Amino acid sequence: MRSTILLILLTTLLFSFNQENHTVLFHEYSPTASSWNIIKWNIEDTSNVRFILEETIDQNGRVTELRFLENGEIISDPLCYLATRVTFEYEGNSIIETLYHSNDLLLKTECEMHYKTVYHLNSEDIERVENKKNKTAEKETQKDKKTPLR
Repeated sequence: MRSTILLILLTTLLFSFNQENHTVLFHEYSPTASSWNIIKWNIEDTSNVRFILEETIDQNGRVTELRFLENGEIISDPLCYLATRVTFEYEGNSIIETLYHSNDLLLKTECEMHYKTVYHLNSEDIERVENKKNKTAEKETQKDKKTPLR
């Protein structure tokens, strides 16, 4: 009996260590010509919802990714100014926000948007913001492939 309980306990512990420590929340949104408007936060049943914002939160309660979905798939034909995927990386006192259309970096669009923004934080607020525009995005992408940000 003890060995069975010990086996169940060990299996549970091993399984919990293999789980990714993140939470995914779903929100209903409505696309407009210039923004994504949240209609309802934290929906549980997404089966009959056409537009869903999928929000991934890490074990520290920080947003790591936003994905704008239509009928369960990331939007593949977005408007110029609207990213359909946003990732957030946390390094020391910085937050790195990267914008995508589908799974591609926002490169060479006529929108002249920043594809990556680095927020430098101090103990109270944002100290400095560093933007990387599309014209340098290709060079940054090559650099990122050689030297990962993480």
